Order: sequence, then structure tokens, then C-alpha cells
Amino acid sequence: MAVVLMTDNNVYSFRQEVETAALLVVVLGFTYGCLVGADFVQRLLGSTGANVVSRIMGLILAALAVQSILSGFHDILPLVRLEARSLLLVVVLADPEIDALRGQ
Repeated sequence: MAVVLMTDNNVYSFRQEVETAALLVVVLGFTYGCLVGADFVQRLLGSTGANVVSRIMGLILAALAVQSILSGFHDILPLVRLEARSLLLVVVLADPEIDALRGQ
């Protein structure tokens, strides 16, 4: 079903559709392998290690969410430049003269 949704007979050739289907099978196989091996990795890391990995993944997810929000603001408000520095969100009105003085 995913291959049908991802490819269009009017746009892509049969060869490209077959390549898409083959890549989908490879991704499904990789995902299956990760799910099958998850129990082994859980036992290898232990409870504390799994907790640490979970927290790190949450931090990465939060960083991606902030980046997505900042990109959305930038698309909606082109005159406002949002910058994330450390954990501080700085809103700066975009002024070409100030940017030139800063060297950006």
C-alpha cells in the first residue's frame, strides 16, 4: 500500500516503482531486525542504561521540536529572526545593517 501511495504511474517509471518497493522491503527488514534485537539490547544496557538512553532520546526529540517550531516561525514571520543559543531563545528583528556589522 505504501508503494502505491509513494509512487504515481503517471510520474514515475516502472523501474523507479520497483526500486521504491525494494527499498521499502529493506527498511521493513531493518525495522524488524531492530525490534527483534531490542530485548538483547535492553538486557545488555540494563535498567540504568535504558533510562539514560531514553532521556537522551527525549532530549534529541525536544531539540528537533524546537528546531521545527523555529523554522515555522521563520516561514510565517520573515521579518523576525529567531535564534536558539544555549537554552535561551532570542528574538531579533532582522536588520541588514546590524547583520552587516556583526559579520553575518
